[in-house]
Formats: sequence, structure tokens, C-alpha cells
Amino acid sequence: MKFNNSKIALLIGGTSGMGLETAKQLAALNIEVVVVGNNQDKLDSAVKELNTIGKASGIQANLYHQQSLQKVLDYAAQTRNNIGYLVNAAGYFNPKPFVEHTQD
Repeated sequence: MKFNNSKIALLIGGTSGMGLETAKQLAALNIEVVVVGNNQDKLDSAVKELNTIGKASGIQANLYHQQSLQKVLDYAAQTRNNIGYLVNAAGYFNPKPFVEHTQD
């Protein structure tokens, strides 16, 4: 698969697990990555590790809070950021049918 490395990859939940591993692979392909995470310490650690591979930055956001989520939306809306890839690797488990979930 060919990637356009002039685009930015935005990874929601990119501070651990599959999200971080995906970010590492993209960074190794010379794609700038921006990871979103709730825990500031994990975010800082992930960005530091990713910057040893390629170019990376982070956005601290709690996706359960609208004001915090708005930071991510505002970042994505800025055309100068040139987002070309979106990876949703945010983990959450709530054992109930999907249709019973609300926006909150």
C-alpha cells in the first residue's frame, strides 16, 4: 500500500495498544502522526517514543467531555493541518446493545 507522507495521521486513542503500534508504523513510513489521549503522562510518553521514529505530537482530550472533544474537532477542522488519515483506536467497553447508547 502506498501512503501519502505529505498528509498527517490523526490517531484517536494512540497512546497505547493498537493505536500506538499503528502510530509507530505510520511514523516509520515518514508520516507525521498526531495522537489523541486522555492521560497526559501516557500521551507525553507516546509522543516522546514516536519522535524517536518520526515526527509526532499529541492532543490531550477526554472524549467524554464536549469541551475537551472540541479541541480535537477544532484541530481537525484547520485545513493547514492537512489530515489525510484517521485511525480510531480509542478503547471503551460498555456491555449493552449499540442502539441503547446515547451521544453522552
